[in-house]
Amino acid sequence: GVVGYRETSETDLCEAAGVTPEVLRQEYGTREGLLIALHNRVTTIGLRAMEAVLHSEGIDDCSIADRVRRLFDAYVESVTRDPREARVTFVEVLGVSAVVDEHCKLWRALWTEFLTGEAERAVERGEAEDRDHRVDVMVMVGSV
Repeated sequence: GVVGYRETSETDLCEAAGVTPEVLRQEYGTREGLLIALHNRVTTIGLRAMEAVLHSEGIDDCSIADRVRRLFDAYVESVTRDPREARVTFVEVLGVSAVVDEHCKLWRALWTEFLTGEAERAVERGEAEDRDHRVDVMVMVGSV
């Protein structure tokens, strides 16, 4: 859609999906629950794309710059294939509620752990300074 979360009613969602409001409530609880489920779906696709890169042949022979570029490209490509999904992931979830904000905060923490692990691998390989990279990673995660 092109309308957005705030302008879309439960009735509109149900009509577009061809389901009754009871089905929506049973599956997701609320519109907010559906938004969180969509965000989870798209963000998980991005995470899986990055994991596939980490398991790809030759990745351990790449420089840290090439590894980060491949990871970032895989993530961006996977979460922007469908502009509607990208909009949910990067726009529609912003400022909806404390519950959605907390959901997004949990994902940012997961991304921070994931990418801090990559920074630690770079340290082990002698490609990065041996220090705490968490703040750098948090800034990077927050900018996306």
